[in-house]
Amino acid sequence: MDPGNYFTEKIWEAEDKREFFHASVRNDLRNRVDHWMTVDRGDGVIIRSDKEERQAAANWRRKRDEERRQFLRNADDAWVHIVDNKFAQKFFAKAQKRDIPKLKSPSVSLCKYCDTVRFDKAITVTEFRAKLKPCLVCRMDRSRADAVRTKIEVLKAPTLRICSAPKGKALGDIENSDIQMGFPVLPASDSEIRFELFQEWLRCCDETHEQRVCDPRYGTSPATLPTRLIDVGKDDSDTLFLRDFHPKSPERDDPETESSEKIQYITLSHCWGQLSETRKAEYCLSAENLNERQTNGFQLSTLPLTFRDAITVTRRLGKRYLWVDSLCIIQSGDNQADWQKEATRMETIFSNAYCTLAATSATNSDSGFLTRSSTRNTRPYIKIHSQVHGSLYVCTTGDNFDHDVSGGALNQRAWVLQERALSRRTIHFTSTQTYFECGDGIRCETMTYMRNSQSLFLGDPAFPLGMGMRTTRDRIKLVHWLFTVYMQLSITHATDRVLAISGLEKRLAETFQTECCFGVFEKYLGRCLLWRRGERSKVLERIEYPESRAPASWSWMAFKGEIEYVDVDPTVEWCKDIKLEDTVLRAPMRSFISERCQVGRNGGTYSIADKREGFDPGWLKYDRPRRIQLEKHMLIVVGREAYEAKDWLRRSSTSFDYHVLVVTPSSKKGEFKRVGVGLIPAGCISFSDKWTQNGVVV
Repeated sequence: MDPGNYFTEKIWEAEDKREFFHASVRNDLRNRVDHWMTVDRGDGVIIRSDKEERQAAANWRRKRDEERRQFLRNADDAWVHIVDNKFAQKFFAKAQKRDIPKLKSPSVSLCKYCDTVRFDKAITVTEFRAKLKPCLVCRMDRSRADAVRTKIEVLKAPTLRICSAPKGKALGDIENSDIQMGFPVLPASDSEIRFELFQEWLRCCDETHEQRVCDPRYGTSPATLPTRLIDVGKDDSDTLFLRDFHPKSPERDDPETESSEKIQYITLSHCWGQLSETRKAEYCLSAENLNERQTNGFQLSTLPLTFRDAITVTRRLGKRYLWVDSLCIIQSGDNQADWQKEATRMETIFSNAYCTLAATSATNSDSGFLTRSSTRNTRPYIKIHSQVHGSLYVCTTGDNFDHDVSGGALNQRAWVLQERALSRRTIHFTSTQTYFECGDGIRCETMTYMRNSQSLFLGDPAFPLGMGMRTTRDRIKLVHWLFTVYMQLSITHATDRVLAISGLEKRLAETFQTECCFGVFEKYLGRCLLWRRGERSKVLERIEYPESRAPASWSWMAFKGEIEYVDVDPTVEWCKDIKLEDTVLRAPMRSFISERCQVGRNGGTYSIADKREGFDPGWLKYDRPRRIQLEKHMLIVVGREAYEAKDWLRRSSTSFDYHVLVVTPSSKKGEFKRVGVGLIPAGCISFSDKWTQNGVVV
């Protein structure tokens, strides 16, 4: 099991048990109300007032929440490296020897520290600088670390990689070695061995992964083929054809066309870039050239380099069909009718593809992705001889999936998050090397094999099948992470924000067995409503959607800007009076008791405390910064928090803080719109209306 995932599950498991304990206390002591609490510290019983008890609970809660956030953040990001020499040895045994880069580095001597060091043990910069006689490996590591430290605050990837050479004999029993066999130097961009590696990745995935869920042939029906595919042919011909696979198309009965059940196609995920209308007209599919491309074909040489590279890879993988959005969806001449229809089918287009090619570092269609800079193939490396491991190679790693893939140009686009998650497996072409991602983890071109919780989540071949094995809290946390990341990504047309994640939303709703509306799951309604403007967003701007498909104000999909979810205590009791009806939220409304509210401001957030107590203030954050006017706003109570088990001994409403949505009246009577969110002390909220005043949030 991935340690990151293990620790995440363990911490939530512990909290689930604690929540069960709270529930037991609530049931046993439902009608008991005590003003004084007793705390046994081992040296006698100390009596604390209700006010002192709440202050202590608040301090404990803040410390606990910060520790939990930090732990989960680190656990989720932690990469686990797995030695898999069985795969490497099998690949190199079949590979073309002429394409394996020749290694010319002479052996160097190691200092005492490097010769005896455990390769899985970290070394601090302080220890580095304290070494009196650093060897060449020390100097390389320090140089690499210093270079990386100037760019980022925390080193999340190793600075050096240690490997045995392809077909090296010094390791003896290679399969059982703790040193990975790999490429100290990457093969040339156009070398045969590089394409053989791509083929081996896919073969291994097809034949060895559990239940073969990465292979789309298991579960794909003819009806799920894309409407159109590019026929790249079986040779190096310059002529391509657009094939129609619509269920009623006569081409389905063409004897020269493969049967639908046997068709395997590859998809391309890429950045369009800033292209002129003239340039788009030169190669994009249109209503005017559709028939010509189906009948007489079109020329490979006229296409942008990124597309030509994709066709090259498709042919080298032995596949005949390729799907590219701008070549398979009509882009002009039909009033966007074809695009509107096909955009809703992205879920099946990517999930049923044999494989997705991701032009990760290409900034536009003309960039290409196959050719690497020559400097990328010649990273520094040193041959060493260790008393423990024999002849090895030390090289600057280049294995940084977070930087190369997640931080690549392609993955800054909103549409691409869905493409990546729905693809059963993806070959990522970056400026440094190529990565293969599937449900079993990440394989690097260097032969490194690794995984972490977030990569397994997005790399799930039947997304989100893995959710079924997670706790409820872990599910919610990952979904919140997904939506938070999504709102950080750019999109050309803001009104596509709903559509660009609709496939993921549908899959998640099916897995959770609940309804979903604009990113809010009915089963987890309260938790999904508690989002707020992100720290880096000065304002959330409302998107001007067509009225017929505009998201409600309680959904983050209605806005431009980054969001984050409110960190909620596990003991929250959720309000059951809030109902999600179609696209509106129906809920009881309450008001602030403004004369009791002591208001302060800290940046973009207001603090609100009960003047009668004056400590541990709550907070309020508007979606658009504004002057606070409590008397003009209403509240929807979403849930209430208690901080420790002993708090449940006091059942009065003043023992709690309340998670609320802040709303303001719209132009229609009885209708409200969300303007913010907060955690408000009970003494600042009016509870005198007995929950009888209802309203609708649109």
